Amino acid sequence: MGRTPQIERVDAPQAATLGDAGQDIRERSLQGLDLLQQTATGQAPSVAQQRFQQNINRALAAQTAAANTAGTPLAARQAQIQGQQLMQDAAAEAGILEQQEQLAAQQAFLGAAGQLRGQDIQRAQAEAGLQQQATLAGADIAQQRALQQAQMEQRQGITGAELEQQARMQNAQMIAQRQQAADELTRQG
Repeated sequence: MGRTPQIERVDAPQAATLGDAGQDIRERSLQGLDLLQQTATGQAPSVAQQRFQQNINRALAAQTAAANTAGTPLAARQAQIQGQQLMQDAAAEAGILEQQEQLAAQQAFLGAAGQLRGQDIQRAQAEAGLQQQATLAGADIAQQRALQQAQMEQRQGITGAELEQQARMQNAQMIAQRQQAADELTRQG
């Protein structure tokens, strides 16, 4: 008479992800992290080294100028000593600046890496939430379909039973009419 309700599995929609939104920004962030890491480990071009080279060039130029203008060997020797002192000072300053530069890069690297990791975790949580919502929506759809199918089958069952009852009543009426006609014929005949 009726079929049993069929519950269909409804998979969560595949669109329940964040997709590639922000992937370009993430790639640039990773490139920035690479540069910070190189700076933190002393592998990137250093501003301190550039400044050191500029100071060396200035010291050599000053030493050469002083030696050329000095008229006595003692003045030339003093210019040489001053030049060496300027180079030592420049080297010491460059070393300090390079250490500060690396320390700042290490701190920036750790902060940026932590932020990027936090963003990755937030993205994963958001995608998990979307997936859960999609799964729940899919389950709701499956439940609604099963309920609709059961209601439809119930209506079909009621309609089928009503039709069967009407057919029986019509058969009974036809039998009663035939019987009545047969009775009339016997009375007349």
